Amino acid sequence: MAIKAGEDTFYQANRGIVQDGLVLNLDAGVDESYNGGTTWRDLKGGNNASFQNMTDANYTSDNAGGISFSSTNDYISGGDTSSVNGHSTICVWYKATGVPSHNDAAGGVLFCQSNSYYLGITTLHSWANQTFSYGVVINQALRSANGTAPNNQVNFCVGLWNGSQLQIWINGQFSTSSNYTTSPQLTSPAYQIGRWGWSSYYRYFNGLIYNIQLYNRALSGDEIAKNYNATRHRFGV
Repeated sequence: MAIKAGEDTFYQANRGIVQDGLVLNLDAGVDESYNGGTTWRDLKGGNNASFQNMTDANYTSDNAGGISFSSTNDYISGGDTSSVNGHSTICVWYKATGVPSHNDAAGGVLFCQSNSYYLGITTLHSWANQTFSYGVVINQALRSANGTAPNNQVNFCVGLWNGSQLQIWINGQFSTSSNYTTSPQLTSPAYQIGRWGWSSYYRYFNGLIYNIQLYNRALSGDEIAKNYNATRHRFGV
């Protein structure tokens, strides 16, 4: 593991990153967040996540710690994120390692804000297109922006909505944007990691997720760069 001199993964995950507006902070590389069992603990406090159809065998020491998903029926469920109901940012370090349950432009789900179809914010990785997508859902329509995120490579991907644009940032750099001005709907705010959809149409992710941070505001470019630089060292970049 390569970390910055004088720091450790706990510092990077819990103090090195931007704190203002932080709602959810999960990091498999930090013992205080994951140290065996079937609970992924929220470093921000109070919104722990539970493994579904998974065991501690889904943990991997790759890059100081990640959670593996097989794209069969394994996912992680969490609690209420209704404080994120407008401007928002999600940051995630992950690596797609195989074809997801739906190998199309949308692909497999990294994080979704709701356990109901087409509500809240959603992030996905398309294996077919090698892209990261961040979107908000209005009236059963996903409005999204997409940026290049190569398969079989660790990527730091950020999606945000600032009230006028959906933006994608990849590895600390701006990637693309899409104009959109309507706030997302959110009526069932229990988040899921690695799955999204409904009973006959679940989309599962295939790969590793190392950490996830959710904010109730849009981060600036400087703040995104701060999060990238605070956490990149364990990934050797």
